[in-house]
Amino acid sequence: MQSQSDNHVHRVQAGECISSIAAEAGLPWKTIWYDDNNADLRQRRQNPNALLPGDSVVVRPVDLKSETGGTEQRHRFRKHDIPVRLRLRLLDLGEPCANTAYTLTIEGQTINGQTDSDGRLEVTLPPSARSGEFVLRTDDLERKVSLAIGDLDPADTISGAQGRLWNLGYNVGPIDGNLGPRTCNTLKMFQKNNNLEITGELDDATHDALISQFGG
Repeated sequence: MQSQSDNHVHRVQAGECISSIAAEAGLPWKTIWYDDNNADLRQRRQNPNALLPGDSVVVRPVDLKSETGGTEQRHRFRKHDIPVRLRLRLLDLGEPCANTAYTLTIEGQTINGQTDSDGRLEVTLPPSARSGEFVLRTDDLERKVSLAIGDLDPADTISGAQGRLWNLGYNVGPIDGNLGPRTCNTLKMFQKNNNLEITGELDDATHDALISQFGG
């Protein structure tokens, strides 16, 4: 039987999320995220794909399982990974990139597809995926975007708001976690475009609007 002392406390590094931490530990992400020892983390972050560097994640050791088998024989074992889903919505000047061909390349895997009528797509990725390249193709244009999977900070932080604003097409400047003049002006623009009170701050209404438009 495992004890609390067997657990490992992992300090989150930039670019990590629960899925990547779980893949490194050889565990399903839900095993870590819904561990009672991580209840406080769930309460603070709410989204397993948006952690802050320095967060503490309790990781239980892998349960070892023994199997018997004859010698001089071939035995097949299957590892069950829980894949992660990447959901994107593509906009061009606020309008959906509807029914548009794309190519997504991640860790040597190439996925070709087409966005739906609302510019959305959803693909399944291995839990260890950390980066990739996305190519959107129209009749006369090809646009390439680098993807950093799990690299977005929580939405209630300044750096998290900056990252979401940038991904929504706002030129927020460096994603540095500082509420400087440029970030304030960008927040005001976002608030104006969404009929919110113009404060230049990451208030509750602005936070909720960012979540609604971009996701947690």
